[in-house]
Amino acid sequence: MKKVLLALALQLQAAAAPPDDTGCDLLLTTNGSMITIEAVVHTSQWPAGSYTLLLEAHQSGSRSVSRQGGAINAAAQGADGTLVLASSTVYIVEGGRLIARLDLLDGAQRASCMIEHAP
Repeated sequence: MKKVLLALALQLQAAAAPPDDTGCDLLLTTNGSMITIEAVVHTSQWPAGSYTLLLEAHQSGSRSVSRQGGAINAAAQGADGTLVLASSTVYIVEGGRLIARLDLLDGAQRASCMIEHAP
């Protein structure tokens, strides 16, 4: 099993954080054709707010979409100051691709992290 940390900053509209640090990560774990995505937030930057994780799987001429969301609860953070907001495992055939986007919002700031993976 191979685990890769992919922290991609697309956009940040906040005065409190530098433009290259959104405070969110998408962790990708692959095991053959099974791909697990974990949406992670750094609670020092996101102690509250809401999130939406959007997954799009494109394969064999079809597309499936999954959306998860909810509140950010910093009280549940790990010892490293991060919080796994959502986790999802999908099966992607060779030649297919997975697009994942994590959107964060707390009224004062908005950020997105995105990844595209093709096995």
